[in-house]
Amino acid sequence: MTQLAFIIAGSEATGGAGIQADLRTFQQLGVYGLGTVTCIVSFDPKDNWNHRFVPVDRHPEIVSRLAAGAPAEAVLDELAEAPGDSSLACHIDIVQRCFSLPSIADMKEALRREKGDFAAEALVRLERAAPSSLAVTMNLLDRTAGLSLSECLAIELDLAKQVTRSPDFAEGIRAVLVDKDRNPQWASGEAEMSL
Repeated sequence: MTQLAFIIAGSEATGGAGIQADLRTFQQLGVYGLGTVTCIVSFDPKDNWNHRFVPVDRHPEIVSRLAAGAPAEAVLDELAEAPGDSSLACHIDIVQRCFSLPSIADMKEALRREKGDFAAEALVRLERAAPSSLAVTMNLLDRTAGLSLSECLAIELDLAKQVTRSPDFAEGIRAVLVDKDRNPQWASGEAEMSL
């Protein structure tokens, strides 16, 4: 049986480099990969590399116009919109207070002390996440601070190979995509993967 994997990229601001890295990881694992991007973001070198945002419902228009030979710059200039205020902007104080702490346990405790739906929802998401994934993320952030992009990408590729072989990865797939019970039973509390 041929093994297939499908990746959904929430946004792609790298001209496809992110999803290409995912597909290459699949290839190295001996799996055929498929992917889709749900949000196209473009950097504008004429505007200090700021982003241009095109809403997802306009993506078919981008594709058809580019396929018809329209210049990409002209299409993006015409269809780009102001993305509006960030939904995190009004919670920046909570984000800085809670997520700048040195451990996941400290972050959870800080979120418990906060008032409001934002902190409560963030706590729920942390509580539901695989403890090993949270530990790996913290370790990755600490380990890669100050490294070059190519060094970070090499570390992330090695880590992706390890993570996809972990019991928690398979359990997350089972809970969300296979059985859809959204009730994962995580194998471990700490990351056993080395960076």
